[in-house]
Amino acid sequence: MSAVMPPAWAGHVLRYRAAHDVPYWEQSDRPYEPFVPNAPTTDRWFDPATGVEARHPAERPLVAGSAPAMLYSATAAYTGRDTLVVATPLGMPFLAAGRRLNPWAVVTDWHKQASDIAVVDRCKDRDQWRVVLGRGTERLYLAESDATPAKLVRTEAHYLWGQVRAEYLWTTWWGVRGGGLYPLGSFRIVDGVTYERLGVRMGTAALVPADSAPRLAVPAVAAMSDTTVFPTPTPDTVRIGENLFLLVAPAYTHAVAMVRDTVFLLDATSSEARSRQDSAWIAQLFPKHRAIALVVTDLAWPHVSGVRFWVARGATIISHAASRDVLQRIVNRRWTLRPDALEATRRSATFRFVPVADSLRLAGGKIIVHALRGALVENALGVWVPAARFFWAGDYVQRDGTSPYTRDVVRTVCALGINPDVVGAQHIRPTPWSAIAIGTARTAQNDSGTTSLAPCR
Repeated sequence: MSAVMPPAWAGHVLRYRAAHDVPYWEQSDRPYEPFVPNAPTTDRWFDPATGVEARHPAERPLVAGSAPAMLYSATAAYTGRDTLVVATPLGMPFLAAGRRLNPWAVVTDWHKQASDIAVVDRCKDRDQWRVVLGRGTERLYLAESDATPAKLVRTEAHYLWGQVRAEYLWTTWWGVRGGGLYPLGSFRIVDGVTYERLGVRMGTAALVPADSAPRLAVPAVAAMSDTTVFPTPTPDTVRIGENLFLLVAPAYTHAVAMVRDTVFLLDATSSEARSRQDSAWIAQLFPKHRAIALVVTDLAWPHVSGVRFWVARGATIISHAASRDVLQRIVNRRWTLRPDALEATRRSATFRFVPVADSLRLAGGKIIVHALRGALVENALGVWVPAARFFWAGDYVQRDGTSPYTRDVVRTVCALGINPDVVGAQHIRPTPWSAIAIGTARTAQNDSGTTSLAPCR
């Protein structure tokens, strides 16, 4: 603390301006780098006395005493507006990770538990010797030369990978007006891949009087989980056709159909908990089924978080040929922190994968899986159920009628020469296909002045 924090801060808080890049790795076109950047600029404040940090969009200046947009302590997350501050448990996983990018917050938390800390190692890291402190399973690396914090290492639970090694790295320390040092660059590195970057604008870090800062007081609440958890209310069923249903929940919809004695499940998102709910519905809707085939339409991490459960239950996985390696990695990953259903059946579970390169006819053509066509939907699939005139579009038909994903789905359907009556997707209710196609045509007309895409029929 004495290496980087001011000797006294009574009545003062740290203020700085930063750009925080939390890439849209779940929205990127590939499950590997580079990811779509997302780097909003915020004004930030940290109160060393309470350990509360806050951030607020830089383009919306705050009046002193007003509540900033987001606040977070070591154990809880909040949202603020005017003078109101409200606890926000769903924000905790994201804000907790962001708080660890602040080394002042980290060393303040560690200092409060100094009796639980021991020197556990001395090693070379980033070309220099470090003294490593241990607190439980966490490790704090300090520069051997002057005790400047170098990085925090911890194991974090993850909804897809089970657990990850997270490193919070701080570099290029710069003077703080009023006393102390603060890094110009902070990074969150997950299993060797940089997932967050925070850059402090040079010259903005300063100690300022607390009464000139926003409202940083937060109500006392129970400690919140910092692990991402998807809410899983029980899905409702919507009948689309004979032996064809949608399983509809507020966040994600799936589709399920039975042909002969095989159930085809179209996507398995969210979590094992959601997959167990789907499994219960399948048993109720199709009690005589003998096999399950899961069609995975794309690789966004929340969209494949149920795959491990279905592999554990013996399902065959059908997906784009380019998805094999990532799905294999998901299945091979050992969950040691919180073992799941797959770990319980690891010895007997087999990853059975059926690739789709262009189109694949299943169940004698009663289910047809098609690769979507277009640069924005590369490696994604749609599913055509001819008897119900139903097209499943995964994540690629959305509520936003201007989505270019929807444009590529419409173009795919037109190119295939099929004419659905109804389209289903993860984030919409069942919708007449004509509404999707006509809406896309109108968007194209508004953009160009001419109708470049008309409904297929």
